Amino acid sequence: MYANVIVGVDGKPGGRDASALASMLAAAGAFVSLVYVSTTGPDAGVEAEFADEDVLASALAEELDLCGGDAQLERVPALSVAAGLEQVAEHRNADLIIVGATHRHGLSRLLSPDHVTSVIHHTPCGVAVAPAGLAQNPRVLARIGVAYDGSPESEVALAYAGLLAAQRHSDLILRHVVEPHYYPSGWGMVAVPVDDATIELQAARERLGNPDGLQLEHVCGTARDVLLDFSRSVDLLVCGSRRNGAMRRIAVGSTSEHLARHIKIPLLIAPAIDSFAVEQWRAQPQITTA
Repeated sequence: MYANVIVGVDGKPGGRDASALASMLAAAGAFVSLVYVSTTGPDAGVEAEFADEDVLASALAEELDLCGGDAQLERVPALSVAAGLEQVAEHRNADLIIVGATHRHGLSRLLSPDHVTSVIHHTPCGVAVAPAGLAQNPRVLARIGVAYDGSPESEVALAYAGLLAAQRHSDLILRHVVEPHYYPSGWGMVAVPVDDATIELQAARERLGNPDGLQLEHVCGTARDVLLDFSRSVDLLVCGSRRNGAMRRIAVGSTSEHLARHIKIPLLIAPAIDSFAVEQWRAQPQITTA
């Protein structure tokens, strides 16, 4: 499905995990670029180590091997890792950026936003996040889960998951989260639990039906908690992205950010809009859910 893939590498384990995920997601014969960003901004500090092109190629030999040996290596100067990856993706019209999971937490992450978070919220193409340790423990994508709520963004996520499932003969499992209702309160948002879970779940079943003929399971709870739990039963989780503004992400929280920090399996975040992928998916013969 993915023919033009950008992989963020840095000679560290996260880059190797991203390369391992590229080997799982890239289509046969795909153009794969391993992009090393030479930063001049807050992320700078390791450039001298890989200043020589031969040294850089040697340091990234494992990443090249994980991608099958046909990937191209490119060095890109930018103010930040995220800016460099986004720049290359836009120039190449890439359909997927793959990065390793972040290891920053707490105050340091808030003061210096990591490249995973930035790429998730700013790039117009799909973003895949490889969990720590994937290069040492690769997965077979036998069960692909997708978060679906009937929104246009979730239709794109379903298309991405469905096309991958069809390509890899994987089981496709759909999950809908019936969330609390959020209301503005001061500088934040207040979550009001549903009055009657049984009624809410039945209403969701009637409203959403069986998208594209596929069985959809409904669960009450917060999206981040339900989807994190859901991820434990699948090999790849696909969700949509609304590219919420910064203030809404602070008030409500970003589900994709939370999953990228805590999920133990590969995560694929579909772009908000991809009508071509949706058309491709709907032209496919129907597949069944697990």
